[in-house]
Amino acid sequence: PSKDRDRERIDSHDGPYKRFLTISDQLMNITVLVIEQDPSNEHLFDELIGVICASLEEVLKGFLDESPQLKRYVQLKHHARQRLQRDSFEFFRVLGRGAFGLVSTAQKKDTKMFYAIKVMEKRQIVLKDSYETCKREKDALSLMNSPFVVDMKYAFTNDEALFLVLDICRGGDLQFHLHVCDPKHFSESRAVFYAAEILLGLEHMHSRDLLYRDLKPNNILLDDKGHIRISDFGLVLQLEKKRPDGKRPTRKWRLAGTPSYWAPETYQALEQSFASDWWSWGVCVYEMILGKKPQCRCKKKLGEWCTFDHKNKRMLKNATAKGPHASKIRYPPAIFSEESTDLLSKILIRDPTKRLTVDQIKQHQFFRTIDWVKLAEKQIIPPFVPNTYDVNAATLGEIGEFDEKKYKNVVITKEHQKKFATWEYMNIPAYEEELLTVLQRNERARKRSIKPPKPVVKPVKSSSNCPSCIIF
Repeated sequence: PSKDRDRERIDSHDGPYKRFLTISDQLMNITVLVIEQDPSNEHLFDELIGVICASLEEVLKGFLDESPQLKRYVQLKHHARQRLQRDSFEFFRVLGRGAFGLVSTAQKKDTKMFYAIKVMEKRQIVLKDSYETCKREKDALSLMNSPFVVDMKYAFTNDEALFLVLDICRGGDLQFHLHVCDPKHFSESRAVFYAAEILLGLEHMHSRDLLYRDLKPNNILLDDKGHIRISDFGLVLQLEKKRPDGKRPTRKWRLAGTPSYWAPETYQALEQSFASDWWSWGVCVYEMILGKKPQCRCKKKLGEWCTFDHKNKRMLKNATAKGPHASKIRYPPAIFSEESTDLLSKILIRDPTKRLTVDQIKQHQFFRTIDWVKLAEKQIIPPFVPNTYDVNAATLGEIGEFDEKKYKNVVITKEHQKKFATWEYMNIPAYEEELLTVLQRNERARKRSIKPPKPVVKPVKSSSNCPSCIIF
């Protein structure tokens, strides 16, 4: 039936539509002739193909000229070729603060899409000589393709700052929700769901040979539907490729991140591995279930450093190769189930080679209710859906401001600007998805704007004896 309607439409038009129909009929006739005679002349269709292409060009032009969606699509594709600037967005509320600037909600003016934009002041970057750190973050984000990791849409720059345009997660971070819930911890079933999605995000990073190094509830965001997204790649490091013997070259890094989530080998400035990230993951799971991080009751001694909560900088500075003090972690049976206690006790252990691997974690009874295939496709309903009409973020007073006195006299030279010039980035698949979303939204708006025809009410004759009496 649809083909018949198309044919009727072509028959009802003159010019290119008629020629298109005529050429189609000619093509069918010649095809039958070829089948019957099996000609050997390979150039038999050359002339016909040329005529068809010319006619198709006119036919398609006629159809597409009538499409308002095509015009909008062409406009949006034109915008894609333009360099993004700060003025391409309208900035709204500040969501948080990073090492070099603020993270704010912003709306892209041409498509009306909302994003989170991380602004990194160039003067701060120059002052701390941290361009390579920023570049590592951008490069790592460009490698991500997971529903449980924030997606970078664009990166652009101006004279004052570097910009990262990211997915906006209106649900806030897990640290915020841990503070507002009563009691101030999650149920174990809710913790299982979050722990499983965080695991998949972390596993995806490790599959790209990336060591995250900064896993904590503050960096775990909730989207509108309650699924998690891991954010803030400022401390990510690319690990060396494995050697033929299956091992990676050893490498030491300076201390970075949040001390109360560090693995023991991090304190000792030893080689870090994916096992270091799994330690931090274990601390996050512990905190979600209990509402606070593991507490140490050891006797603090100079030259020793406990892996939990102590923030004595002198002790950290004087940490020795003997490593952190061994401390027994408590798992209150009234809060922790046997499964959670068993899992965490096999992850929060000092020797990284003895910690569970990601495959062993997935098979643990703690995750007995998780269907990993459905979870990876986000087919499991989250246990909590945030109210996106609320401000699920810290107050502006809690976020604070930067002390501009420290870097206001920093001079950005031409050499600096030359280095910053390579910052530009566009996520093409994400932009195509953005275009599709806008076109669908415009089409829905167009349909809503079309007023339905008024119903025609026909008069009905009355059954009374009065012939002139009519009921409407």
